[in-house]
Amino acid sequence: MKELHKQFGNKWTKIGEKFHLYPKTIQRFIVEKYNTNGEPFNSNDWSREEDKKLIEAIEQVLGTDGLKDKIFVKNISWIKVQEISGLNRSGSQCFNHWTRKLRWKLANFDLLEDNWSKSDSSKLIYVLFKSNFDNECHIDWDYIKEKFINITSFNNLIRNWRIIKSTVPQFETKTYKQIIDFLFDNFMPHFMRTSDDLRLLEEFYND
Repeated sequence: MKELHKQFGNKWTKIGEKFHLYPKTIQRFIVEKYNTNGEPFNSNDWSREEDKKLIEAIEQVLGTDGLKDKIFVKNISWIKVQEISGLNRSGSQCFNHWTRKLRWKLANFDLLEDNWSKSDSSKLIYVLFKSNFDNECHIDWDYIKEKFINITSFNNLIRNWRIIKSTVPQFETKTYKQIIDFLFDNFMPHFMRTSDDLRLLEEFYND
């Protein structure tokens, strides 16, 4: 496939005919596996220097000098990010590394207490959203903590909540309702992809 791409260039239909595959399949394979020089993209673990370059490229594309409150931004041009970064990584590699790992580092999720996971965060957001407390002062943390048996103290639970809510843009100026609605709309879609996901969250809430 790579040799045919050298021969025919981006004539995806012509290459696809040789393999009895759709042109889009051929294009996706070539674009995601090889750089413009025809060399394979780096598939090793990301280095700190690569992380730094990726963050700088995303900031440039978004026109900002800080990403802490932009971890939920959608519709980023990852091809443009890849080009600006100069990394030997594909656009999809940049997207996956940002969404699955790097943005959570920027959100200080590595500081969450008691081996707290992103799945735990989704459960907390779901419970708070469904519980419909009027404001943060009215949250029944006794009730919440009973559901999280892995948490050793109320202080750790509340500390985790503060880290999670700090990912909301300009959270200091927002009401509790605005914060929990934003988290539900932007964080939860990653954890409610199927009816089974929703069922498990409902069971956790009702337990």
